[in-house]
Amino acid sequence: MKKFLPTLSCVTMLLLGYSGHALSTPQVTGKGVLPIVDQQGRQLILQGLNSGNVAKHSEMRRSWETETDVAYQAKTMGYNTARYLIFWDLLMPQRGQINQDYLDDIEARLEWYTDNKMQVILDMHQDVWGENCGGNGAPGWASIGSDDPLNEGPWWLKVASPCAVDSANNFFANVGNIQDDFSLAWRAVAERFAGHPAVIGYDLFNEPTRLDAIADQLVYEMIEPSQKGLLNFAVIGTVWVDGHPYNMFTGLIRNIIRDLAANMGFDVPESYIDKVAHTLIARNKGDWGNLNAVREFEGGALSDLYQKVINRIREVDNDHYIFVEPMSVSANHGAPTALRYLHDPRNGERRLGYMPHLYPRDLHEGASYRESDFSRVNLWETNQHNYAYNNNMAWLMGEFGHSNSAEGGLQYLKDVMLMAERNKLGWAYWSSDPGGWSPIAPDKVSELRNAQALVNIYPRAVAGSIENYDFDAMQNTFTLSYRNSGATGTTEIALPQRFYAGEFTVSSSTDSNWQYQLDSEHNILHISHDQDVDFHQFAITATGGDQPMPYRELISRNNGKCLDFSGTLPSAGKSAILWQCEGKSWQRWTYDSKEQFLRSFQNPEYCLSHGGPEQAKDGGVVTLALCSDSNDHRWHYNDGVFANAHNPDYVLDAFGTDNNSTIGQWLYHGGKNQKWDWAQTTDLSMQTLLGGMKKDQRYFMKISTREHNCRLEWDGELESDNERNAKFDCSSQGDGFVFTAASEPQKHSDNSVSVAGYLSIANGNCALEWDAHLDNKNERNSKFDCSTSGDQITLTSTSGGSSLVVSANQCGLEWDAKLKNGERNAKFDCSPGFDEMQLEQFRVY
Repeated sequence: MKKFLPTLSCVTMLLLGYSGHALSTPQVTGKGVLPIVDQQGRQLILQGLNSGNVAKHSEMRRSWETETDVAYQAKTMGYNTARYLIFWDLLMPQRGQINQDYLDDIEARLEWYTDNKMQVILDMHQDVWGENCGGNGAPGWASIGSDDPLNEGPWWLKVASPCAVDSANNFFANVGNIQDDFSLAWRAVAERFAGHPAVIGYDLFNEPTRLDAIADQLVYEMIEPSQKGLLNFAVIGTVWVDGHPYNMFTGLIRNIIRDLAANMGFDVPESYIDKVAHTLIARNKGDWGNLNAVREFEGGALSDLYQKVINRIREVDNDHYIFVEPMSVSANHGAPTALRYLHDPRNGERRLGYMPHLYPRDLHEGASYRESDFSRVNLWETNQHNYAYNNNMAWLMGEFGHSNSAEGGLQYLKDVMLMAERNKLGWAYWSSDPGGWSPIAPDKVSELRNAQALVNIYPRAVAGSIENYDFDAMQNTFTLSYRNSGATGTTEIALPQRFYAGEFTVSSSTDSNWQYQLDSEHNILHISHDQDVDFHQFAITATGGDQPMPYRELISRNNGKCLDFSGTLPSAGKSAILWQCEGKSWQRWTYDSKEQFLRSFQNPEYCLSHGGPEQAKDGGVVTLALCSDSNDHRWHYNDGVFANAHNPDYVLDAFGTDNNSTIGQWLYHGGKNQKWDWAQTTDLSMQTLLGGMKKDQRYFMKISTREHNCRLEWDGELESDNERNAKFDCSSQGDGFVFTAASEPQKHSDNSVSVAGYLSIANGNCALEWDAHLDNKNERNSKFDCSTSGDQITLTSTSGGSSLVVSANQCGLEWDAKLKNGERNAKFDCSPGFDEMQLEQFRVY
């Protein structure tokens, strides 16, 4: 995606002719995000690169990679997939005629991926329609007119060319049954590659757009209500004369477009200006900015196209996944899609996938990573996940990327990786072209900075159903948990040698019959598990060398609040503050004992700084700074005290107790406000942990779902009945809670252990309870009541190493399957079968 101007005038430069469409509403046959599986039923996590941008105009539309380059991506970088660009113009250079030589060329290059154990998604790529329009993708015969000369200009000017506008409108209106030819081209691809071992799926249409819909989205997002009203007032007066729109404001609109282009230094052809002005006045419904045009395009013409192509592919290929993309401008920036439910006519379970791209506004142009972009990633996660869930599809992130040199760019990519992990989401990064955004350096045998985020340990293929996986690059530790699903074969872990150049250990949560073997040629770890055991958890840990502490919350002994900083993304000069522990990623720190740095988890390039020697005084400031070889950033750590490296008599001090209180430096006096505790983790089994509890003792803990790794929180907003909603946040570390044991541990015949008690907020007086109202799903809402002691619950260990949280009336704590703003509602289900929970950071309180 490309950058747009936040003005009413920029919208006028982005519009297409409107094409109405009657919507249909197919029946949704099921819900839930589908896993991507191979022929053995193993769940796949796909990670890799888009093949090179250079393919758009090269001979035979080839990317730059050779067989050696593909092997490097697979064996050294650990990738198991590639989004391979193919092009309609070379596939069908003459209408109705398939270019078999092009398919032969693709097939020959796919062998490189087969040899390197990689899976390929064939992407029918286009950008600004086709070469006749100054873009790439569509053949000349499918284009209307040709591109008027535009010597220089950004992408958003080119898409306003009459050629791109008219060609896209013609295509999506299916004039002359042109979509039959597009479907025929896809049928030929599927017929050729239906049985190819490297191909796992097809991406039907790259970044589809119809620019009336783009304009509608931009007016909705970026235009002030008063300006939107003026636009709609102007166009609603359009009348039609001899099939052409006429509006008294057309001349004014043309002048606005012309002046805007001139002010930006672009010499825009008059044909562009005429086309945009015509399109603006042609939609005279007065509803710009209401997203009606977006819904009409995605839910109508675009969904119709996809269903047509899906049906043609299934005539010759029953097994490969078929992926669809939303309209690029809206979903790329985080907005929800209006694509309707699509039917898969294959024999067997659905194999349709959703493949949105992620490009927060302005990052595409190399802008620095800002807090608004961090929020945009969370919005994208919620909206795109919900479409996949509600429409019973698999999903992949088909494109995302950022500059190697932009400020905060590496942290942006790391945040995207964390988002992908918690969603078990595969991805294809844009792109493999050496230099620029790529993790691959121009010499093609070394790597650029972005590789620090994009090269990871991950589960390539899991012989079961994945519950969670996590790779901590700072710790060189990888964990994976999954359950049996009937899949065969081994579980495969991508293990790039850079992470375990020395020795490593593999451990299991059970003493069952399991084994592992390293394929040192491909750097893949194979694990075979005991088929008689349902739940499996494995950890891979580097051995030898100094290892920093894990990233955890740093808690004041004075009041249990956390070391924090203002905002959510680190930057130089931000002040250290005290804040209620909320489990957010920006409240996590690690002490790098080698460098003596307190590093931020949110961006490990930033450290907590006490300034120079002149700040070693009562009231000395503490701020964030880029880590460097300076004592200004070093702290001597001993028994919960962090001392200034310049003058150890002055230590990290919490000046107050309220949220947003300053954290600075003060002469050491041994008070609790100068001592800090790391939030604890536990490796104990739930049986051991619960079995060690004592009646009337209080225990601090965090509670997370075993599946999706979402953590229990209380809503910050107090409702009228003095209650707070309970929820599971899937993008934070959760809130801290205190469990007060009301009974001694009870051991049962199945070796499980249970303890009754009450759960309350660690830093408040609100306690967990269940709603008295039983809804039509046999469920009760869960909440934190701030005026009572709460309802009694029972913690019970399970054979899978987790715990159940059950109310006195035998309803079990669960998370809602629907994700909203990165969160899932917490509830008590009174039907058999509850969600398993993990107890984390457990300690006596």
